[in-house]
This record gives sequence, C-alpha cells and structure tokens, in this order.
Amino acid sequence: MRRFLTILLATLAFAPAALAAPWDGGATSETATEVTLGQAAAAIANRPVHVRCESPTDWVTLTTQYGGPGVVGYVLFGGDQPFDFMELGSDACTTLESLIASPPAEQCQTGTQMQTTYTTARVKVKRRWTNVRRPQSTQVPVFGPCGQDSRVVYAVWTLAHEAVHLGGQRDEPTADCWSMQRLEETAQRLGVGPVAAHAMAQYAGNWYSSTWAQSKPTYYSPECRDGGALDLHPESAGWPS
Repeated sequence: MRRFLTILLATLAFAPAALAAPWDGGATSETATEVTLGQAAAAIANRPVHVRCESPTDWVTLTTQYGGPGVVGYVLFGGDQPFDFMELGSDACTTLESLIASPPAEQCQTGTQMQTTYTTARVKVKRRWTNVRRPQSTQVPVFGPCGQDSRVVYAVWTLAHEAVHLGGQRDEPTADCWSMQRLEETAQRLGVGPVAAHAMAQYAGNWYSSTWAQSKPTYYSPECRDGGALDLHPESAGWPS
C-alpha cells in the first residue's frame, strides 16, 4: 500500500522547545492540545480532522520512514484522498502547546517619548491676579506590535499548511501560500488575540517574500502575492490576511 501514499512534508526544523507532553494520550486517546489543534485544522480542511502529536522518539522513527531529519509535519494521501489526520513532530507540538497556554500580548512597549502637559496656575503680577500656563514634560511609554518568534510563527503556519493538505490540496506552493493567508485565523483559533495574530501573519508574509524563493524554492510561487493567482481574497487590499 505504501506506493499509493503521497507524503506531503514541511521541512524546516525547530530549535528545542520547552518540555511538555501533548502526545501523552498515546495512539488511542487525544490530549487537550491535540483536540484544540484538530479543531483549528478542521476549520481550514472544512471537515473533521485530527492532529497526532508524536514524542521525540516516535518522531525519529516516523521520519525515518517518511521524509528524514528536519521534517516538521506531514499528511498521508491514499490515492487522491488525504487521510483524516496530520502528524506533527514533538517540537512543533510543544511550541503550539506553549502558545495555547500562554498567548502573546496584543502589544508591547517599543520605546518612550516625551509628552508635554500644561497646568494652569493663578499668580499675582504687578498687583493683579492672572492665569499662567506652565509646561510639564514627562517620558511616557510607546506601544506597538511585539517582536515575533520565528519558531512560533512557523509552528502555526505548519499547522495551517497541513490542514490545507487535509482539505485535499496536494500542491506544496499552493498549500504554503493558502496557509500563510489563513495563519491569522489559525492563530486566533489557538487563543491569540486579533492584534497579535495579525502581527504574526504580517511577519510570515514578509518572511515569505524575502526568503522563500531562495530558502524553500519547492514551496514558493511568484503568484503568492497580493493580487496574484493564489490570493484567496483578490478583492481585498489586505495581505496576507
């Protein structure tokens, strides 16, 4: 049967993540993390699907069969039909589990700026009372989008990417482009606030346009752009959201 299976892979490795065990349910029971990830994936696949998180040891065994070192996740196809689950490696799953447990702040302090306020005092000048405005300057914090962790962004992107495959799309550049455009939605389904999720999507879009053609050519398409053939919302000026 193996010759009928097409393996669709995401191949960027993650740095080691914090210790967690989203695979503790084993082969017969889903953990809370797997359930949450599966629900987010189902919204993209447009059907009920599951996410299988694998332990580091099991992931080595699986990737020896399906893709080798560096694989982050994959979906198996039987003929033209995808199975109803994706496999995710331990690093991706622990990264996503940490994100679910502790979503990023909506905004972060990016600096300070001088702010001048005025107070009014009543003073006596030449035997007459008058109102005088007095300036007072203070340093106040400035807030903006938080810095992004590429591991986290790529983990969410991988989840969305494999979900696109579960929806039946086999082409890798198309799956990568469509999933990037649904990264903001996916992040929000994992508990990330709308501002932070939008910042993650913007980071992914800049990352794609600046490096994908060289670093991941088999996942890149020049049509993955605002108004391109792979734009899911050509009527909208927003990209990639």
